[in-house]
Amino acid sequence: MENWKLVLFSFPLIFGLFTLVENLYGLLVFTKIQKWPKVWGSIKKSVLEVEFLGDENQKPSFCYRPEILYQFEANGQEHDARYDIVDWDSSKSDAEEFVSKYPPGASVEICLNPKAPARSILSTGYKPAFSWGCTIFWLACGVGYMWVAIIS
Repeated sequence: MENWKLVLFSFPLIFGLFTLVENLYGLLVFTKIQKWPKVWGSIKKSVLEVEFLGDENQKPSFCYRPEILYQFEANGQEHDARYDIVDWDSSKSDAEEFVSKYPPGASVEICLNPKAPARSILSTGYKPAFSWGCTIFWLACGVGYMWVAIIS
């Protein structure tokens, strides 16, 4: 058995374990947020931000990102907040559709962070799509590769 095979073949297993931990953490956070009390707020601003990606030497591409500003009251205080989607990776039409669901003045449900009301979250009905398939694939590859490295 050569040690370089174990080292090389351990990378898929390590990556699989990393994605497993990331998915479990995301599931934990999502579950925790769903248990927060709900309050009602209103949309102040709802726009589609357009960001140019690339440079003049490349084919132009754009990133379309919804920006939703809302306000709500908690513990007798008014709070302003922003719904940011940092990793929005959808088409312009998907982003426009999302923005259209939250017109200014609309009443919206807020998941109220009991420890820090200013960090409460707009309830969008989002259900996280965890990459369980990716996790299972990399763990299976890692275990298989390790098994091959050990028996060869």
